[in-house]
Amino acid sequence: MACFSSSTVIRPAWQPVSPGVPMVAAPGSDIILGCFFPHSETDVLYNLIVVWRRGDTEMVHSYKQQEDKLEKQSAAYRGRTWLYPDQLAAGNASLRLTGVQASDHGEYTCAGANEQGPFQMEIVLLVAAPYEEPQLTIQTTCDSIVLTFRSALGFPEPTVLWKTVTGSDITNPSNTTLDLKDGVHYEVLSKMVLKPSDMQTVTFELMLGLLNQNFSRSVTLHPVPGRR
Repeated sequence: MACFSSSTVIRPAWQPVSPGVPMVAAPGSDIILGCFFPHSETDVLYNLIVVWRRGDTEMVHSYKQQEDKLEKQSAAYRGRTWLYPDQLAAGNASLRLTGVQASDHGEYTCAGANEQGPFQMEIVLLVAAPYEEPQLTIQTTCDSIVLTFRSALGFPEPTVLWKTVTGSDITNPSNTTLDLKDGVHYEVLSKMVLKPSDMQTVTFELMLGLLNQNFSRSVTLHPVPGRR
């Protein structure tokens, strides 16, 4: 058996707001979506309006006349969103979103107005978590060698490939299963059965495009003497 060390699992919380750079949250985590607007010490907070939406129409959170207005809030966000009332006078309309779900993935808009005029910010939220480095087990029988790669703690489903030393795709005969553990993270098991009669090198790849994560592990199998 050959094992590789585990990587750190990212659990985002506060993140800097950079235009055009998506924010990332792991399923089940809490995240703060930043929103900041021009303000003055003389602004009357009662006149501040803040509206958070996902996409064009889904209401996430609304604030007006110094209180939350959640009558039209989408059912998917009920009990999961908060502003920071003590920060609003300082131009901070950031939204805390708890218990991040796969369905929260998307583009958010923070829009509103105060005595300085209207304001708007767009934020893209990606719901994803990195996979552990894969662990390899090798089982041999009289007529086969079974390679099994396992990885866990990731989200969403990854791309899994098996290739020959020349780069040819041999994924089709493999057996890959994805199990959604604890409702928020996937465990991946991928098996490849090979004949032990010839020396060969095979490569296993696991990729998660959202986080630009790519594992590639090669294994060279040598024939057993006399088994031809």
